Amino acid sequence: MRVAVCVFAGSLAVCAATIPFQGSVAGTITILSPGPVIENEARGSAALLPFGPGEYFKHGFMDFTTSDLDGASTGTGTFELAFADGSFYGTYIEKAFPPDSAGLLSFSHTYAITGGTGLFEGASGTAAHPPTTTTLEDLSFSFDLNGTVSAPRLQAIPEPATALPVLACLGAGFVWRLLSARDRGIHVLRWQS
Repeated sequence: MRVAVCVFAGSLAVCAATIPFQGSVAGTITILSPGPVIENEARGSAALLPFGPGEYFKHGFMDFTTSDLDGASTGTGTFELAFADGSFYGTYIEKAFPPDSAGLLSFSHTYAITGGTGLFEGASGTAAHPPTTTTLEDLSFSFDLNGTVSAPRLQAIPEPATALPVLACLGAGFVWRLLSARDRGIHVLRWQS
């Protein structure tokens, strides 16, 4: 479902479409500073509908000195997803479980979109991915990402099921306008032979 939110200020209306997105992100993690608090960054590629291919980047810190009731440690940092028409960025919270007996490290992220460039200027929104695993030797990752983003320059794209009724209404409005103009004696369309 796509939603357009409009704010009216006098005769000026600013609309921001809320666009859901989904797709995949894959790449590698680089440990910048090892220790109980690990500084890391991740770079990779993204393929998110409806925005297309893009680049993924995150930088942050994972604190393995504390854990919650589930045994997970928490990390925080910043991220950016860049596409051909601009990028959106923000902060994230990472939840990671220590490696299991097979050496698999499980982690998930919750993203808060706080801004953007180009088409995503003034963006806000959220995104998340379910837990995924990597090994400490490999440090590659791949996960599915789902979220929503709003920005004043984003336009709501009608879903195919709603496009036909929208076009029919526009067409009916155009015909009504022509007929009402004709009734007032105004000739809107003239054919010349």
